[in-house]
Amino acid sequence: MSVSRRLAHLDCLRALAALAVAVNHVFGEVAHLDPSLGWLDLPAYFDFGRYGVLLFFIISGYVIPFSITGQGPRAVGVFAVHRLFRLFPAYWVSLGAAWLVLGGSAGLYAVNATMLQRFLGTPDVLGVYWTLAVELVFYGLVAGLFLVGWLRRGPLIMITAGLAVAVAGAGLIRAYGGIPIPFAWPSFLSLMLMGSVMRRMDERGVTPGWREALGLGLFVLAQLTAIFAVYGDAANGRSAWGEAAAWTGAIATFALFHYGWRLTAPGLAYLGKISYSIYLFHTLANPLMQRMLAGEKIGAVQAMGVAALEFAASIAVAAAVYHVVEAPAIKWGRRLGTRLSQSRG
Repeated sequence: MSVSRRLAHLDCLRALAALAVAVNHVFGEVAHLDPSLGWLDLPAYFDFGRYGVLLFFIISGYVIPFSITGQGPRAVGVFAVHRLFRLFPAYWVSLGAAWLVLGGSAGLYAVNATMLQRFLGTPDVLGVYWTLAVELVFYGLVAGLFLVGWLRRGPLIMITAGLAVAVAGAGLIRAYGGIPIPFAWPSFLSLMLMGSVMRRMDERGVTPGWREALGLGLFVLAQLTAIFAVYGDAANGRSAWGEAAAWTGAIATFALFHYGWRLTAPGLAYLGKISYSIYLFHTLANPLMQRMLAGEKIGAVQAMGVAALEFAASIAVAAAVYHVVEAPAIKWGRRLGTRLSQSRG
């Protein structure tokens, strides 16, 4: 079976992740259109946004590191070209759309155009952009592991386990020692590396057994230790139980639909292909809808209609961006990467 067919189910998982994030934002906003619509505030019951983002991170960890082929710095250069053409074109289009819908200073958009705003102390134009900074850090980590030969061989499992233990320790020190040690981003990176460990196991033909289940359980325990230590008092507006549910839900979803029942629904797979653009553009639907409503009070039926329209508009725009911008850019990136890999010097 080809690699593309073996990994086709991941598009369905990407769709679930993108739809979860969209559900979180669409219903979270629609519920605030009228006080009587509080029951539609689905994020109050489960953090679909965090769940979707974490599922995206696992998938990235499973797929991205193993897209590096070849040897040495040139292979890393080809990898960088591929990722640049994969991420930036649609991202720039979303920035243009955000400017049309939301406005803002040229300086803010100029810094955001680099995708480095989080590292430069500049706010994100759209809240969903924060995950792209995590992705960039992960790409750097992957490149480093590749250059030292630890990506496909070496102590990847030990690195992942060590980072998970460090996350638990950082959470405990932060909660009980009063030292603001960062733990969120290391926890995200450890989750992505966990996806990489799963990919390495699959490539080696390892059938998950009790040892692998125990290792995964200890990984989850380390994350939950940090979560309950830091968010136990609902710090930063986050609930420890909500965060824990999102983490365990994302990991369980990937394990279930990767090692158990593999989703193959064509419609869902298509949404997975356009999931990046769904993620980038869906938050722009609500401010447009609010302008159309102009403060008019609506009931439950109208609210559900608004939500449906926002989903439909987001998917339609995402499909257009994918076919007009994303797909051609990916092809150009591959061509440029091929030329770079075949060049001499």
